[in-house]
Amino acid sequence: MPESLEPKTADGKAMSIADRFKNQSLISIFLLCCAAAVGTWAVEYQLYVLPRDFTIQRLERDLAAKKNQTESSTTTSHQNDSSATASQIIYKRGWVSKGHPISTDDGNCLIAVNDISGRPGEFLVNLSVTVEGEAPLKFQNVASEKRLSFFSREAAYYIDIAEITKTQVAIQVTRKRFQKPA
Repeated sequence: MPESLEPKTADGKAMSIADRFKNQSLISIFLLCCAAAVGTWAVEYQLYVLPRDFTIQRLERDLAAKKNQTESSTTTSHQNDSSATASQIIYKRGWVSKGHPISTDDGNCLIAVNDISGRPGEFLVNLSVTVEGEAPLKFQNVASEKRLSFFSREAAYYIDIAEITKTQVAIQVTRKRFQKPA
């Protein structure tokens, strides 16, 4: 009759797992280190890698949506060019700093931040806007989330004040050309 292959102690009893670990300490330490490494990797993966991957996927979706939106607005803009009444963004949302005026993409509009006053959450801005070389228009004490509008001979301009900080203003400028009589 074959004997059991389990290791036995000196008195012939079967060795427990604890006794095996005591007798083979190098292998035991190696196995414990491996278990600790696998556990550490699993925790780190859950805490750092998965949230990062989620953020990357969300940003990729946002980018794809913006590309689709841009392509569709470009197509719409080209379709409406014949009527010449389509609104066109001539300065995508960007920051204008006090003392550093910006010009719109078409070069017809110069916007300068003259002053920012108030406290955080309640900032007000004073702007100067020069359109097509005319005398500057002054807008005083404008709060965020407001739309300013003004007109030139050829178009209506809209400045959307998105956000105001202590030193700069986030704006977007849109132009809508007037339809010329046929």
